[in-house]
Amino acid sequence: DFLNDIISSMRSSTLVVALAAFLAFTQLATALYTPGKTKIDLSLTKENFASQVLDSDSVWLIEFYATWCGHCKNFAPVYEKVAENLEGMIKVAAIDVDQQKELAGLFGVNSMPTIKLVKPRSTVSAAGKFSPEAETYNGQRTAPALVSYALSALNDYIVTVDEKSVDTFLAQKTPKIVLFTNKPKASDLYRALASEFRSRAAFGIVQQSEAAIVSKFGVKKFPTILSVNDADAAQSVAYDGPLKAVQLGQFIAQHALPPRAKGQSGQKQAAEKPKVEEMKPVVHELKSADTLKTLCVEKGGLCAIAFIDSFEDSKADYVAQLEKAVQKQYKNFRFFLTDQHQTALRDALGVPEMLPGLAVYNPSKGRSIVFRSAFSEEKIVEFLENISS
Repeated sequence: DFLNDIISSMRSSTLVVALAAFLAFTQLATALYTPGKTKIDLSLTKENFASQVLDSDSVWLIEFYATWCGHCKNFAPVYEKVAENLEGMIKVAAIDVDQQKELAGLFGVNSMPTIKLVKPRSTVSAAGKFSPEAETYNGQRTAPALVSYALSALNDYIVTVDEKSVDTFLAQKTPKIVLFTNKPKASDLYRALASEFRSRAAFGIVQQSEAAIVSKFGVKKFPTILSVNDADAAQSVAYDGPLKAVQLGQFIAQHALPPRAKGQSGQKQAAEKPKVEEMKPVVHELKSADTLKTLCVEKGGLCAIAFIDSFEDSKADYVAQLEKAVQKQYKNFRFFLTDQHQTALRDALGVPEMLPGLAVYNPSKGRSIVFRSAFSEEKIVEFLENISS
């Protein structure tokens, strides 16, 4: 009969191959995004989420979808445009909830599509709580609205370089990227790349009106982007490519510090761990980059750097709170104290302008963690214990 004829024909190797190809095609056809043909990152899993997203200097926009979801299918072309517009500035990813149920559960996803925004250097506690909190996008489902929302999440890691601050900025030992512009503020592209590479280079902006600095570096047109690795203008390298994220990012990567190593085994990390000199219950006064280099970078270990306004009426109390915390945590950290004048260092560490502030810097990894609580002994000790545990 007809059924037996079908079964008999399927024994033919030609038909089996054709059927397998057909099934593979239909499986791809039901997927919302095609690997290799989309700007959207489709590779996130529960196994690589920490290394790819949490241990990252990037802002991530993540869609949770299902292939059977009608709203997801309608939204897919919009999200493709979002990924194209944000390429090289914001990481745009999509996760199939049926394939990654644990990740969907971590984010509390209960409807599709759900769009989450994860900020750089986020952490997740054992209870599944994000810090800072992963945001849920509830705005218009249009490409312009989503692009604007994602870019607004970028923190500002760009230092304004003028006649008063130029010497301090150029004296930094890290590579420096400088934008010379006739616009009132930096573009989203430059802000995004400054965020992405903030642990590998210092970023500055010079206005056209700063004639002395413009002349010093021989800038003739605006915008101009220079790589400045020392105070010698003759050593500057000008970027001459298109103002596109991928190409400009490649230029910055060539002139920045090398990226931190990822995915090393614990055994290898232990073998490469730098020697750390004994910690002492001392707060070092931080007056220059050389002090930080000598007492933090070269000695090894974690460095807690406090910023306290020298004109603050409560300065003495803040210093006392810090010193009490030092007595309890000096075996795990080296402590430094500076004031409001160290703006380049403060910006590089990501410490807010509103002082007092504190950040812990890990010189072996080139990354920092910012203290975001009341400046008291109790809160400082709690912050430091969470880092050292």
